[in-house]
Amino acid sequence: MGWRLNPALTAFRVAVDARYPHRDTKSDGTIGDKAHQTRKSDHNPDKDGSVDAWDMDVELNGRGKPYAEDVEHLKRVFQAHEASRYWIHDDQIAERANDWRRRPYKPDDPDRNKHIKHVHWNTRQSMERSKALWRVGDDEDLDTEQAKLLLDVQFLLCRAVPNPAGKGRVPLHVWAGWLTGAVKSLAIATAGADEATKAQLRRDLDDLDAQVRPSSDDAIEAVRAADDLEDIVRRLREVLGDQTTAVGTHLLNGF
Repeated sequence: MGWRLNPALTAFRVAVDARYPHRDTKSDGTIGDKAHQTRKSDHNPDKDGSVDAWDMDVELNGRGKPYAEDVEHLKRVFQAHEASRYWIHDDQIAERANDWRRRPYKPDDPDRNKHIKHVHWNTRQSMERSKALWRVGDDEDLDTEQAKLLLDVQFLLCRAVPNPAGKGRVPLHVWAGWLTGAVKSLAIATAGADEATKAQLRRDLDDLDAQVRPSSDDAIEAVRAADDLEDIVRRLREVLGDQTTAVGTHLLNGF
């Protein structure tokens, strides 16, 4: 069965990455290993295939640099979010159900994982699709690229597209993950191809890009330049031409 980190934690991870672009990720973790799979753990996928736990490396400012204040800041951010359930770090656990009071983590288990090198974040399954923003940093603390990344992730997590592998719809970020995997597989499959095959593949991809990119870029610019809803519709009609009706029907059906 395929798996994915749930949307709420994915948004949290992206927000952390945007705020701490140089953070170490050596101790990061999502899907459970074989040891986790033998017991009940939120690192294992639930019924819908999502994982409700993320381990975050504590070295947020880069390997070997101070991090304690930043980790404490993220704990406060996490606790304030509606999707949060509990966190484990530095041999302590704090839970929403216990008003976030800190207590020793499994003090009677000498073999416990003390979570020294990472923080274990766990969200509520009922809120795993929460669209609430993770206020990791004040807006004025973010540069233009970081702010755009936070906006983009909200779009990726809140939109859904028709499932290319079957019935129903899937979040856009899941579809993007599949597409990334397909591209990687294509790269591996063609690694041993002769030069003529590689050259033809490059030409085919360039042709496809030339067909898709202008219309998508023009559509984005049309929306950005519009003053109101009617202006958006008018501009998109100019860009989409004969495809306007088909696109409108698709939007009407729930995209």
